[in-house]
Amino acid sequence: MRVLSETASLIHEEHHAITIPQGNWLVRIQREYEPEGWRYVAD
Repeated sequence: MRVLSETASLIHEEHHAITIPQGNWLVRIQREYEPEGWRYVAD
């Protein structure tokens, strides 16, 4: 993800908004560990 302005707000209906600074960002899918192995988080 690329933020071209000085800052940007990330908004999610279940969390507070966060502000991130200008720059290039790597967006990853969150994973969590279970005894059977790693799985992707599904909201």
